[in-house]
Amino acid sequence: MQQDRNNSRRPSSSIQQNSARRQGKSRKAYDWTQDRRPSNQNRRRTQGYQEQTLDFSGGNVTFENHSSGYADNSIQFPQQTARRPNNQNQSRRQGQQRSQRPRQNTTAYPTNGSRPRNGQRPQNVQSARRPQSGGRYRPTEANLRSPARREGRKKRRLTRAAVRRRRAIRRLTALALLLCARLFYIQIFCHEEFAEAALSQYETALVGIDGRGQILDRELRPLTGAVYRYFYIIGKESADQQLNVLLEELDAVRVTLRSSRYEVYRTERFDASIHKRLREEYSVYAFRARTRYQNQQTACHLIGYLNEAEQRGVSGLELLCEEKLRAKSDRLLLESDAAGRLLRGVAPRKAKAEGSSAADAAIGQGNIVTTLDLRVQQKCEALLAQLCGTAGTVPQADAAAVLVSRADSGEVLAAASYPAFEPEHIADYLAEDCEDNGCLLNRVLQAAYPPGSVFKLVVAAAALENDICPPSQCFTCRKTAEVAGVTLSCSTGGENGHGRLNMREAMAVSCNCYFAQLGELVGYEKILETARKLGFGETVLAGFPGETAGSVPRDADCGIQDTANLSIGQGALLVTPLQVQQLTQIIACDGLLREVKLLRADPEKRAQAGTICRASGEACADKRVLKTETAAALREMMAEVTRTGTASRLKWEVPARGKSGTAEASRNGAPMKQCWFTGFFEAADGTCYVITVLAENGDSGSSTALPVFYELTKYLAPLTL
Repeated sequence: MQQDRNNSRRPSSSIQQNSARRQGKSRKAYDWTQDRRPSNQNRRRTQGYQEQTLDFSGGNVTFENHSSGYADNSIQFPQQTARRPNNQNQSRRQGQQRSQRPRQNTTAYPTNGSRPRNGQRPQNVQSARRPQSGGRYRPTEANLRSPARREGRKKRRLTRAAVRRRRAIRRLTALALLLCARLFYIQIFCHEEFAEAALSQYETALVGIDGRGQILDRELRPLTGAVYRYFYIIGKESADQQLNVLLEELDAVRVTLRSSRYEVYRTERFDASIHKRLREEYSVYAFRARTRYQNQQTACHLIGYLNEAEQRGVSGLELLCEEKLRAKSDRLLLESDAAGRLLRGVAPRKAKAEGSSAADAAIGQGNIVTTLDLRVQQKCEALLAQLCGTAGTVPQADAAAVLVSRADSGEVLAAASYPAFEPEHIADYLAEDCEDNGCLLNRVLQAAYPPGSVFKLVVAAAALENDICPPSQCFTCRKTAEVAGVTLSCSTGGENGHGRLNMREAMAVSCNCYFAQLGELVGYEKILETARKLGFGETVLAGFPGETAGSVPRDADCGIQDTANLSIGQGALLVTPLQVQQLTQIIACDGLLREVKLLRADPEKRAQAGTICRASGEACADKRVLKTETAAALREMMAEVTRTGTASRLKWEVPARGKSGTAEASRNGAPMKQCWFTGFFEAADGTCYVITVLAENGDSGSSTALPVFYELTKYLAPLTL
């Protein structure tokens, strides 16, 4: 019975084969059309189980279906999933049985039992599947391309843990890429910066040594860095009384250094014996280097000074061209050990130029070329020193300023202001109260003064430009004149005044009564309009640090009573020497406004001194602000000043034209006079020079400022620039 049960569990196809072999009979053709097994869906709908009875009485196996109950010799096949084989042999047997089991086909073949020929597919067959060896189905190319098969494929759904794992991997990958990019940037692009930072931990930068680009004059003569000096670096632990004695013998001056370990001394003297003792007995580090400034620095107000702590420009050209000057950095760096002791035998190293290459350094990258002429600048400073009594002469003024420029190009050749200062000891000047003498004030462009009689040129220009009064118009001077309730006196006309005179004669003798009456006729509106057109109330060197625009009153703030003071250059009107210089240059240039230049952009000099920056902004050359006839009439009036007027007492070696002025002012409540003289002359080589002189607290323009103008004409006339 047990054997029968085991045999009954085999598939029907295997039973048929075994029976046919025992009986020696051929296998009966199986009718595939009758193999209609219900699908899983139909099986679920059928109640109970479908019973199959195997009859082993004959050679053939027949199947009988029963709706209920079981026969004694019957086997029930429940519709459930077959178990997975437990071992390899069992799996092989099941594989063989599975390959021999009749295949269920959804497509019916012909009922006559015939098979399709080889190479032919049955009609109305959607898919003909034939198992291969081993009972494994291998789809054909046609089946792979079947849309039904592609649609039947379902994507594998990921678990939440797998999704979180993938997201974590992506984030870690992105973070790793960012870190790699950052490391690449630091190693490649920031290599030099971090290398310098590392070196700075055991290096000492010296203050007082010229580590910036040079400021040169028009002929490439150095205005800065022209002096070499000796430097002694001493550790503070080695300082004693004997060391101080040796330094005093060298006239050494202590230099401020941003270090708590060392002291630096600078001297212009060199003594071989003292130098040897300092190095051998005290381990002093000594060397020779270029210094930024010198004693009595030339053009100190224009050049400016540096912040000692950061070595950055604070004023003047040092501040204006800070970016350009810092491009060349040859600061000396001294290497030391962990204890701060300077390493012997290691020469000072120059810091690498910031933002410059070797090619740039070869042509002087970092230098700027000015329009100044060193010779003319030194001459102007010497004349101002004599004027103010510091050169062994009687002082005639408390402070002064002078400007020299070329009318054809607008280039400033000299701009001197007195009193001066020493940029090397700027800390001492900043610590003291310098407001009394204003030594740090650049009077050329940072100080504003009442113009005095120099402004009569503007009043005359307003009358001529508006066709209000011709040059031949005459007024009577009776020593005094009353305009809009204001009484003015004429100091140059004697007891009875100048009498009746025209505009040219009144300009020559600087008659206040004449121009007071002319100003009343023109009106303060036209006068202020002409003043603004000529550049008053605006800066001349656009962008130059500290330049003031002066003060020109508004029309609403001015009244009829102010016309009298305005006509003679008094009242609320304030101008700078640079603005007066521009007015004179306009008259000399036939009414054209040309840009006043302080920095030169000569292509021939650029190749030697580097790129040139400009301080005056956009060019405004050849802008007409006065009529040609007006400029010619004003030049004739200024020529009469030197022939018969207030400047005729001097013997002019070259024909010159000018105008003097004396303005009344006050300082700390005390009255004082601001003395002016401005003019121009033409040298033998055809060059037209414009000169403006200002003297604070002098006697008058013709007696205080005029001599400086006269000496400069004699100096410049034979000079070839």
